[in-house]
Amino acid sequence: SFFFFSSRRRHTRYISVTGVQTCALPISLTGPQKNWYVKKKAEQGDVMMTQEYPSTSEEAFRGIVDGAIFAKQMRAIRKQGRIREIPVLESTPVNTFWDIGRDMTSIWFHQRVGEQNRFVDFHQEPNQNLPYFAKLLLQDQNERFYRYNYGVHYFPHDMGETDFSVSENKTRLEIAQQLRLKPARCVPRILNINDGIEMARQALASSYFDKERCDEGIKCLERYRYEYDEKHEIYKPKPLHNWASHGADAYRGFAQGYKVGRYSQRSSEDDNPLSRVNRSRTRKDQAEWRV
Repeated sequence: SFFFFSSRRRHTRYISVTGVQTCALPISLTGPQKNWYVKKKAEQGDVMMTQEYPSTSEEAFRGIVDGAIFAKQMRAIRKQGRIREIPVLESTPVNTFWDIGRDMTSIWFHQRVGEQNRFVDFHQEPNQNLPYFAKLLLQDQNERFYRYNYGVHYFPHDMGETDFSVSENKTRLEIAQQLRLKPARCVPRILNINDGIEMARQALASSYFDKERCDEGIKCLERYRYEYDEKHEIYKPKPLHNWASHGADAYRGFAQGYKVGRYSQRSSEDDNPLSRVNRSRTRKDQAEWRV
């Protein structure tokens, strides 16, 4: 069954039957209407389709995420086919971009190939510390992350603060480097978060995402939204802190901190045995994948 909902002033309008608010009345669709729906869904993607054209009562409630911060950019990425299978090139360094929160840590894995920013992986877990993630990336041979040839690890700006919980009074960035997460850099702090959001919007224009390994991160980007003021029925100029915000903030760290050629992207041979891969394979690896 299909249901259609009309949207007005960012709210779903329901049909009232005998004075009771119901979700909608089922209707029969013609062949052309069904064809339009299938074509539109292919263009929009599952997430955007349920937001803009909910077709069931469940989708109508789940899809009320107006105010999605990267809606336009993510729609373009899906339409242009930039969410697809992306191989990890052994000869190209994998940079990481982190958001470390009290309740969740999110990490994007990135390779720069030509003019493309390829996000080859994404991972997030709640309630884990930095040593845990260092082991996950560098020591656990059963994890896919172990095989990556790491470049630069980009951390939030507050990693430059001293961690007084350790006896040496070292900064968190120094602790990360001790854990072999190096070279490591702190992303510069931006006073106005909306400036960082705009940088992220621009960065999405050159971004590609692996459809399987980055699936959870893609959902974060698509569901990252502004906080809604119910009283005044407007969106506040700040993002809502929810399950999607950590992955989106980690991506924003990429937009704010990554500059082509600014830092060396090669790990030392002592840090990662995979860095011994013959760099002369780079052109061959790049030629194996075309958008």
